[in-house]
Amino acid sequence: MALFVGGLVLALIAGFGLGRATGPIGSGGVTPGGGMGRGGFGQPGGHTHEDHPHVETGGTGEHVGGFSVSAGGYTLVPEPITGAELRFRVDGPDGKPVTSYAIVHDKPMHLIVLRRDLSGYQHLHPTMTPDGTWRVPLTLPDPGVWRAYADFTVRDAAGAEVPLTLGVDLAVPGAYAPR
Repeated sequence: MALFVGGLVLALIAGFGLGRATGPIGSGGVTPGGGMGRGGFGQPGGHTHEDHPHVETGGTGEHVGGFSVSAGGYTLVPEPITGAELRFRVDGPDGKPVTSYAIVHDKPMHLIVLRRDLSGYQHLHPTMTPDGTWRVPLTLPDPGVWRAYADFTVRDAAGAEVPLTLGVDLAVPGAYAPR
């Protein structure tokens, strides 16, 4: 069963990577630098989620989603995990917590938590408090390093939608044995 789940997670990640490498239909595909074309905000090479274009490209010097805790002036700020709950906020360019998000795929925030050795995976939908703090029940069952990917679209001061994927490592103490 563990091999099946591991294979399924690996297939999903490979499909996601292949989709990013080839870009949307008619986008022009991969640039010589190995990443997608310039992309973002409807330009060729970006990808979209229900008319919410992302600025997540590779090989062109632009932001690649999930590899950094900050991008485009926005920063993912996690709180220490206490009990079985993860709390975090997204601070905007003004240093204040963001409270205005667009709904993408029926939710304002998608949180993917993946163990670095791919032996664990969770797709969660946190809820936001009025002060901009996101909360979600989270149990990381095995020691080791996990990566949390927050995928969301904020509305900036001018009302424009800014899609982002920010990531942060979560360490679970204990005797770590990679699988």
